[in-house]
Amino acid sequence: MALFARKPDGDAVQAHIDRLEAMPLDALAQELLGVVVAVDGLPFGADGPTLYEVVEQLVGGKAKAAQQLELGRVVAEGLQQLEHQSLVRVSVGLRNQSSELQYIPTRAGHTAVAGA
Repeated sequence: MALFARKPDGDAVQAHIDRLEAMPLDALAQELLGVVVAVDGLPFGADGPTLYEVVEQLVGGKAKAAQQLELGRVVAEGLQQLEHQSLVRVSVGLRNQSSELQYIPTRAGHTAVAGA
């Protein structure tokens, strides 16, 4: 991403929030699995993305703080569903001198995306 990247349009982010909130939980989880597996191994290596890295992938950058929190709440529900389905595992990683939860796709997660 460019050093001075523009923030995503607020209306477009709100459309993402509305669309994701309207989805059944299983459908939300499946959409997020594609994002988690797609970003796994790119900038994140074996660590897996954090919640807000998944959010940034969905909207194409950092949204306004209030929208980022709202979208994070919705995305967290989908990620939790993936964890319960054993498609991701949660690990505590150290980034930028702080601990963050990271969502690492399991072999079953990779297989689910490959078979879709």
